[in-house]
Amino acid sequence: MSVQTYRRPVQAIFLIISIILLGGIARYCPFIGVQQIAGAIGSGLIDEAFDAGTIRGFSRLTIVVGGFTLFVIVFGRVWCGWICPFGTILSAANALKLPVQERSPPRILQGYSFKYELLAVFIGATMIFGYPVFCQVCPVGALYRTAGFQTFDLAVIPGLTVVFISVLFVLIYHRRFWCKSICPLGALTAILDKVSAFRVLVDEDTCIECMVCQRECPMDILVIEDSIRRGHRTVPTGECFRCGRCIDVCPKDALSFSFKYG
Repeated sequence: MSVQTYRRPVQAIFLIISIILLGGIARYCPFIGVQQIAGAIGSGLIDEAFDAGTIRGFSRLTIVVGGFTLFVIVFGRVWCGWICPFGTILSAANALKLPVQERSPPRILQGYSFKYELLAVFIGATMIFGYPVFCQVCPVGALYRTAGFQTFDLAVIPGLTVVFISVLFVLIYHRRFWCKSICPLGALTAILDKVSAFRVLVDEDTCIECMVCQRECPMDILVIEDSIRRGHRTVPTGECFRCGRCIDVCPKDALSFSFKYG
């Protein structure tokens, strides 16, 4: 069975759960928790943030942010590839495979570094202004506020604009540019992913370097160049969100998931 046979139902389940939660999804968003901590630090209220009501303050932040951190350290960017509701929407858009002429994306979206710069900007802005700035443009938040059948709020327009542009880029370029180059939570998971032991293992004795895996990768990871040709046995961590598409398309079954370093 292919990895997608398992991945797609998991994505659907978490998407349904997030839809059921709707407005309450914000209570469980790890990046809101990160921003709350950053805002408290910037305002000099970190002690109050963790002491306020103990259960509502410290415990919720600890469970959400701590649990998320532990999950990513263990499983890497599985969060992005299997759980994130917006990632699921982008995967569905990518599956449409519209017959558009292949073209090069804007230069800023060809690399991985821009999302780290955005992460620093949003965390810095949150520390300065004392509230979660990213939430003003968050595509997930905008979708769920709109889907909640609430009175339409102009505040959702920036987030819905991000949704439209992200989906449009996926349809045109067939790549997850939001995850690769823009998402600040993706940048945070990419940093934590460096120490994850759950990786895509490459069997160098079986691999014929046909490059099919690289062409299929939605994150444009140089699977062969950065693993076998550099003396490693695993796909480089940081950007891989373990979608398993490279595993599914490999004609020699040279790739597999494994809890190994290398």
